Amino acid sequence: IGTLAPGQTRTLVFTTRFSTSADAQSYASTATATAPGLSDLVTSATVAVAAEPVVRLALASERAPLSPTAETTYMLTYGNLSGRTLTEATLSLPVPEGLRFVSATGGGTESGGIVRWNVAPLGVNGGGQVRATFEPASMLTAGTLVRAEATLGPAPSVAAATGAPVEQPGLLRLSYTTSQ
Repeated sequence: IGTLAPGQTRTLVFTTRFSTSADAQSYASTATATAPGLSDLVTSATVAVAAEPVVRLALASERAPLSPTAETTYMLTYGNLSGRTLTEATLSLPVPEGLRFVSATGGGTESGGIVRWNVAPLGVNGGGQVRATFEPASMLTAGTLVRAEATLGPAPSVAAATGAPVEQPGLLRLSYTTSQ
């Protein structure tokens, strides 16, 4: 991507297509950022692929990289493409390791380390967006990767994941997300 000036960012986007003849599978992808004299930053994301997608879910952190001491909010965007109303639909987001639940929009509640939203009934072509805010349970270590994975189910079900490193002040930053 060339040379970046201090404070400059660069976004790279790539599209991946999967065979629709395969049964549902999960695919992982990894991104690495390197710079001379600095430690490499590595992050990954996983996406579930179904032969006929009927529900969609995307998960993203509103802050990447994460601050070692500040709150971060995750955004979950979901939709129903099934051609029928889903009478049972629950979004689930386990509290990411190293973080503590603060709040959620859209009626989300935390219990047993999992934030849940009842989004049923979810009509044909219906969908929405909710957020969950977390704070560090203690000082996060710079350079570590905080992963989050959400699901929408029970059936049909889909998962989305994201990972963001904890910022290293003045150093290289990297974030990576997937959606389907």
